[in-house]
Amino acid sequence: MSKMIKVVVKRTGENHDFCELENNLEMMQEIVGGYLEAVRLPNDIVLWCNEEGLIWGLPQNIVLMGGNKVTPIHGDVLFTSVDIKGKTIGLDDKQIVWLNNNIKIIGKAVHDNKEYFVFGLECGE
Repeated sequence: MSKMIKVVVKRTGENHDFCELENNLEMMQEIVGGYLEAVRLPNDIVLWCNEEGLIWGLPQNIVLMGGNKVTPIHGDVLFTSVDIKGKTIGLDDKQIVWLNNNIKIIGKAVHDNKEYFVFGLECGE
């Protein structure tokens, strides 16, 4: 059995949720709905998304903003942390507070004739 870790899950159009889940590939793939792509963020936080979310036409969920770069992420996402060896670990309390303070509603979008909120995350440069 895998170790339980603290994570943040952000489903499209919904507020982010804090939860614990098993630290294994299958669980993470189930949340994002496919193969994983990792995006490194400040504070040793990793955003995990579906690497084919845009290709599959998944709705835009969150926009990463930093400096003059804007990166839209499509589909549900999961936030974890990483240790010094690059191994996936749970988020600590400071990382959860950082995410909570930095994930904000930035607009609305429409997908399959349904309107939903799009969130942004300021990631620095």
